[in-house]
Amino acid sequence: MRLNMPWHRIAALVLATTVAGAAQAQAPDPVADLVHLCSSISSGQAAKDSAYLSRTEEIMFKAAGAVPDVDNDETARSKVRAFIARRMALGRKESHLFCDNAQGMWGKPTTPMRYAIDWLQFGSIRGLAAIGFDINMVDPLSGRTMLDDMRAQMELWMGNGEDYSSVYGRFNFPPDFEIEASQQYWEFRRMGARHAAELKAEPFGPCVATRADAPAPGVPFTGNLSDSGGGPTPQAIDGAVTISPRQAACLLTHTAGGIIVLDATGDADGVPGARDVIWAAGGAPMNGRPQQLLASILSTAEQDHLGKDTPLMVYCHHVRCLLSYNVVLRAKALGYRRIFWMREGIKGWRDAGLPVQPVLTTVTRKTQ
Repeated sequence: MRLNMPWHRIAALVLATTVAGAAQAQAPDPVADLVHLCSSISSGQAAKDSAYLSRTEEIMFKAAGAVPDVDNDETARSKVRAFIARRMALGRKESHLFCDNAQGMWGKPTTPMRYAIDWLQFGSIRGLAAIGFDINMVDPLSGRTMLDDMRAQMELWMGNGEDYSSVYGRFNFPPDFEIEASQQYWEFRRMGARHAAELKAEPFGPCVATRADAPAPGVPFTGNLSDSGGGPTPQAIDGAVTISPRQAACLLTHTAGGIIVLDATGDADGVPGARDVIWAAGGAPMNGRPQQLLASILSTAEQDHLGKDTPLMVYCHHVRCLLSYNVVLRAKALGYRRIFWMREGIKGWRDAGLPVQPVLTTVTRKTQ
């Protein structure tokens, strides 16, 4: 077949097709690029090879779509920061910004910065911060920043003498490690690193309250269990965060199922993944059987590496339902520090057009 087209148009078409194909072949694939991030941290190169930081920078710049020899360093880092914000908005699992598959030295899903702490790669943290990672990045699952994780690990390390038996066997600390770790902690603080409590960073990211999420007015908080299942509720409960149904759905996404959802309605259907705790929603004394059962169920369900920092979400029927109020007080009395109260209840959830699923049974009548 003969093309009835001038040669220069044919040449232009071939050139355009070739350029488009090359661009498509070189288009950034964030997921493919990010899978290398955690493995590069655990390789040990950060402590031995200055090229490590360049490799990490290369991974992130490529994933963010920074153009070599076109974007200067600040432009490239700005693209990385914007890229990270976009990925975080996808939720913990879909963002691929967490080392959940690598699972850290101690066998737990974690952030890249926590992963670097696990491997004693303090240089990696400086490198990640230098290329655009927020040094105060909050793990949606734990609610902790890198500095929180570092302090917890320091306490663990120092409490186990010169070695620590991890999932990888016995781990020997370098000489003068305690001094080095302390120096690094204060260096990170000089870089702007802070504990989550200092940042008041809860809820976080896209889950933070907007004007539309503001709770309706309520009665004063008394701190006492209620013997009534319904009536006026306080706008807020000390030791808990009042959230809207939108925020509740956001937290479910951004903790990748790591939040424990407690249903105090007694209904068959509720928030996806919710556990039935209607038996703990009454006004029985705190030293009674319901409190003991709740303690047992939560200790079994909690993330073992978070303990009492495991996030809980509690709800019941509607804004005038006191059943979830009671469960929040019980969880608070058990020492849980990250409790989210969906005060609008399942009515607000349904009104927002959010899906429901069968509620999980936690105890039988015989157990009660």
